[in-house]
Amino acid sequence: MARLQIKNLEKTYANTFKAVHGINLDVEDGEFMVLVGPSGCAKSTTLRMIAGLESISGGEVVIGEKVVNRLQPGQRGIAMVQHPKPKHSAPAPCPRPPTQKRP
Repeated sequence: MARLQIKNLEKTYANTFKAVHGINLDVEDGEFMVLVGPSGCAKSTTLRMIAGLESISGGEVVIGEKVVNRLQPGQRGIAMVQHPKPKHSAPAPCPRPPTQKRP
């Protein structure tokens, strides 16, 4: 593994919608990182830019000591895991009402 640095990372789409607004992040070698947030907050876009699957509008992605903004995904030496949201994210209803103790 290697250190990951994100410096002022930005993503602006052709329609001028700015999805990522200058993210800064430093993940040391051996650390585990998780991005958590509500739907539409650019978690996947950020991960895709780190992996090289999405173009970067501004800022830098540094892996180890190398700026990888212009490297193809296979040249970056990293992988991305994305866990899909469960179809039924609400808790299942209780199959029977809880019993109450009688006084």
